[in-house]
Amino acid sequence: MFDNESFDGLARRAFREPGNVGLFRALLIHTECLGNYTKSRQLYEALTQRHPYCAHAWYNLGWTLAGLNEVEGALDAFEYAYLAQPTLKAAYEAYAAWALLSGSPRRAWLCYDEMMQHLDADGQDLCRLAMSQRLAGDVVASKATARRALQLDPYHAEACYQLAAGFAEEGDDRQALRWLRQAVRNDDKHVAAHQLLAAVYNRTDRPHLAQHHAWCAVEQAPDAAEAWMCLLESLVRQQNFEDAAQTAQVALQHADTAELLYCATACHFMAGQREPALELLQRAFQRAPERSALLFQWAPHLLDDETVQKVLQL
Repeated sequence: MFDNESFDGLARRAFREPGNVGLFRALLIHTECLGNYTKSRQLYEALTQRHPYCAHAWYNLGWTLAGLNEVEGALDAFEYAYLAQPTLKAAYEAYAAWALLSGSPRRAWLCYDEMMQHLDADGQDLCRLAMSQRLAGDVVASKATARRALQLDPYHAEACYQLAAGFAEEGDDRQALRWLRQAVRNDDKHVAAHQLLAAVYNRTDRPHLAQHHAWCAVEQAPDAAEAWMCLLESLVRQQNFEDAAQTAQVALQHADTAELLYCATACHFMAGQREPALELLQRAFQRAPERSALLFQWAPHLLDDETVQKVLQL
């Protein structure tokens, strides 16, 4: 039963039992179910004052602050948690995940480095480190880490994907395709691998193959706007404009982003469907007027369209 009375009972016990891991897990579940983040924050702050080396109190405080959208405070709490208990893997993982979400991949990288000084790394840990390194801009380090993961498990789809992503960023499409194909052989439901395959096939002017892999991606993750855009690009490259316009309407039912709206607008214009195209353009411009240049990346000829200029206030 998740209610305030049971939460209060657990809270009182926490001061007497700072080493009771199961109790702190139950408290965190109560916090998530009840949504009582402010009350929980007061509890965990009091607990960390009374028991400053209670790693699970710091860990719970981190998730509570994350629930309150105080990301920097959450990161500090997760860091205190793994400093208090260097073998608390969940604290490292939470810190790294929130560092990535906040746009700080180097902090995630350093966190994984710290974790691996205290815990043996498995393939998944190394893949997360590789992703952090790549997002931080060090593709060479990322590829080396992905290869370490593959040494542990040659059939690790995510390791293949991370290695391929590094090659793709370097512009080595041949190697990128090699490892992406291996990734989907190892796991035919790997959404990111199918999506990147579609992007690379589009870039290398093989839209039929791009279309196949883009469909694989959107079937697994219909809310992935980038996968839909890869699919639409493959249809446009094949000059299947009516199919692109129809597919764009389906895409918008699943992923209604500004980028996809501008893409859908272009598809309708290219299919000669001006009325729905202008309606979509108005929606896109209302959503994100600063992104209007995206339209012309898809359909440069619209720069000379007076109606388009009027909608975009050019």
